[in-house]
Amino acid sequence: MNDKEKHCILLFDELAIDTSIQYNRKQDCVEGVEDYGSERNNKLADHANVFMIKGAVKKLGTAKAIKLVVKECQKIGLKIVASICDQGAANVAAINRLLQETKQMQTEEGQYFGYVINEQEIVPLYDVPHLFKGLRNNLLTKDLHFEINGKKMVAKWDHILQFYFLDLSDDVRICPKLTDCHVILEKINKMKVSACTQVFSNTVGSLMKRISKWNIEHGRKLSPEAEDRAELILFLDKLFDSLNGMNRIAPSSKPLKGAVTKHSAHEAFWIEAIKVIETMIYYCNKKQRFIKPPSLSNLIKTLRVIHLFSNCEESETCEVIDNLQCFLTGEAVAGVSALSDDDAPVNVRLPSNLYRKQKSKIERCSITYIAGYFIKKIKNLIKDCEVCKVNYLYSDCVKDTEFIEARQYRQSNLIKPGSFVTYVTSQSLTLLFQVLPYDIS
Repeated sequence: MNDKEKHCILLFDELAIDTSIQYNRKQDCVEGVEDYGSERNNKLADHANVFMIKGAVKKLGTAKAIKLVVKECQKIGLKIVASICDQGAANVAAINRLLQETKQMQTEEGQYFGYVINEQEIVPLYDVPHLFKGLRNNLLTKDLHFEINGKKMVAKWDHILQFYFLDLSDDVRICPKLTDCHVILEKINKMKVSACTQVFSNTVGSLMKRISKWNIEHGRKLSPEAEDRAELILFLDKLFDSLNGMNRIAPSSKPLKGAVTKHSAHEAFWIEAIKVIETMIYYCNKKQRFIKPPSLSNLIKTLRVIHLFSNCEESETCEVIDNLQCFLTGEAVAGVSALSDDDAPVNVRLPSNLYRKQKSKIERCSITYIAGYFIKKIKNLIKDCEVCKVNYLYSDCVKDTEFIEARQYRQSNLIKPGSFVTYVTSQSLTLLFQVLPYDIS
C-alpha cells in the first residue's frame, strides 16, 4: 500500500446498550462501567461507540479486515479452522476474493477447500439459520420445484396456509405453536429464526402429509398436492437437525440432532441432501421464469464442507407441566392447588345441545392424540389395576388415530387410548372451551 492509498476516513457512531456488570476473574476487574481504553471510571456504561476506517482513495475491503483479525488471533495461539457469516453482499464478495487469492497460490499437490492465511486453511461456512430463512422467504412468493427419490414435486406456501386455517377452525388444535406470525405473509417476522423453523418442523410435515391423504368429501380438507409440501418440510426438518445438533446423544425421535460420529447417519444423509438441493429451483409467477437464489448454492457449499469439520461429542432434558402432573397424579406441586369445598362453584349456563355438536375429522384426531398423552402420563399408576386398564385402554373400534400414527417413532411409546377415556376427554374439552370465554373469576 503506497502513501496515497493510506489516506482514510474515520467513521463512528453511538449505540445504546443495556446496563450490566460482571466480574472478570482473569483481569481482576468489573466490566460494564465506562472504559475509554486508557482510563476507566465507576459509572455504568449505557452507550458504546463504534469506529470504522474507510479508505479515501482505495477501498479497505472486508477481506483485509478478515485477514487482520485472523492474524491477530494466530499471534495469541488460536487456530481458526472455519469462518461463518451471513449472505450479505460484502461478506460473499470478501469470501470469494480470499478464495480466489488462495486459488492463485495453490499447486496441484496442495489443494484447498477454503482460503489460506499464514499457511492455515480456513473453510468458509454460511450461517445455517440465515440460509433457511432465505429458503422460506423465497417460498413465500414463489413455487419451489424439487425432486426426492426421483419423484418431481412442487411446494407452495398456499399449502401451509390451508393447513394452518384447517387447524385453526377447531377448538382443539394439533399445532398450537403456529400463529399468524408464522404463516401470514404480512405478519411474518422474517428475521426471527423460530418463525421459520417451527413451520419447517416434523410435527407440521407429518400431520400435513397424513391429512392430505384423507378422502373427505366436505370442504374442510387439504388438497392432495399438499403432500409435496409436507415432503419438503420433513426434508428441511431433518436437514436443520443435522446442521444444528447440540447434544452428544441424539434424542430417539431426532437421530440427526446429535453429534456426528463414525456410525451416525449424518454423512449419508448429507450426500443425499445435496442431490435434493441441487434439483431445487423456484418459479416466479410474477416474472414468469425460474430463479435459483444464492441461498441454494450457498447451502450446498456449506454442506459439502461442514462434514469435514464436525464436532464428535455425545444431554438430555425432560420437563413436566406441573398443573397437569397435579391433576393426573394428585401429587402436591408448589404453586398448584385444587379448589376446596368452600370455594365458589363455577356457574355458567351451557347450551343444551353442547355435547351434540359434530366434530371434524381434524378435531377428533386431535382429541384422540391428547387422550393418548394423558394415558401415557398415568400408565404406571394403573399398571396393577385391571379395571383401569379396561377403562383406559380398551377400544371397541380403532379410529381417529391417524395423528398418533403420524407422530409415532421408535421408542416414542405413544399410546392409542381406549373408547372410554377418549369419550371423557372429548366431553371435558368441549366443556372447557365453552366455559373459558366466560368470566369465571
